[in-house]
Amino acid sequence: MVIEVTDHDRPVAHLVPIEPKTRLVIREAIRPFSEIAHRRYKPLNLPISSTDLLRQDRDIR
Repeated sequence: MVIEVTDHDRPVAHLVPIEPKTRLVIREAIRPFSEIAHRRYKPLNLPISSTDLLRQDRDIR
């Protein structure tokens, strides 16, 4: 069984079951999230706004 995930009627992901032979490895975090949760990063200095980038991306689809 495959589940299709959509956003505004557009497919964004397919969820498929793992095959029994596949080895799933779950790695524990090295550090707790609380150690990095406070970090702040400088905004990107792009020649175009993020809104315009998003609009361009959506126009392509």
